[in-house]
Amino acid sequence: MSILPPDALQQISVWHNDDQMDPLVRYEKVCQVLLALSPDVQQKIMAFPPPTVFDGVPEYKAKMDAIRNDSTLSFREKLAKNKEVIASMPKDLLMGVRGQMKHTIKI
Repeated sequence: MSILPPDALQQISVWHNDDQMDPLVRYEKVCQVLLALSPDVQQKIMAFPPPTVFDGVPEYKAKMDAIRNDSTLSFREKLAKNKEVIASMPKDLLMGVRGQMKHTIKI
C-alpha cells in the first residue's frame, strides 16, 4: 500500500523506470510531484529513511539522515538539500546507487 495518490505513484514509477533519464533530472521531476502533495503526505514521506542502497555510501547517507531529522527545515528545503547531496556524489557512484535502486525499490 502506498501513501502516494495513484496518479503521483504512476508518474513517479514512469520516471523511476526510465534508464535514460539523468538522475538529477529524475529527482527534480519527482520533487515537483512531491511538492504538490498535501502537507500530511509530505510529512509521512520525510519519516522514511533514505533507501537502503545508501548504506553502501555512509557519508552520503549520514548527510541525508541529518537533513531528514532537521525539524527546522521545511519539506521543500529538505528536498533541495537532498538534491545538493545527490549532486555532490561522483557520477560513477551515483550510477552505482541508481543501478542498485532499480533492483531494490519496486514502484
